[in-house]
Amino acid sequence: MDSKLGEGSTFEVFLPSNKVVCAPKRKATSVVGSLEDRNGVDRILLVEDEPSVLAFVQQALKKAGFVVTPAASFKAAIEAYDEHDGNFDMIFTDAVLPDGTGMEVLEVVIEREPSLKALLSSGYTDARALLDKAMDRKIPFLHQPVITGSTL
Repeated sequence: MDSKLGEGSTFEVFLPSNKVVCAPKRKATSVVGSLEDRNGVDRILLVEDEPSVLAFVQQALKKAGFVVTPAASFKAAIEAYDEHDGNFDMIFTDAVLPDGTGMEVLEVVIEREPSLKALLSSGYTDARALLDKAMDRKIPFLHQPVITGSTL
């Protein structure tokens, strides 16, 4: 942690990776270094309605070598999925969207492609029912906030 009076504070948080979701597939050079096996995940549909979180996660995933298609709502996610003919290896969605829920997005796309990998995320503590539903379906859940590295 770095803190300066009148300038703010900077925090660095290091989290363990989930090998199922983040295990790299091929060697590539990027700012994150050499990547190995990704468990067949290269193309990600990223659904997040908060612009700063969407931009940060999209940038981080791209730097790690993923091909990312962003969507900011339930409707935009389904449109992007259809526009790309379902050509995604994974869907990473926020739990709470302005026009639905991340679980609703997952239910639509997983019904079409049952083998699609999924990750649900939320920073809302009242999203507990969605977390329980995700756990029942064995969908990994990532608790937000996602730290963007900006000064607070």
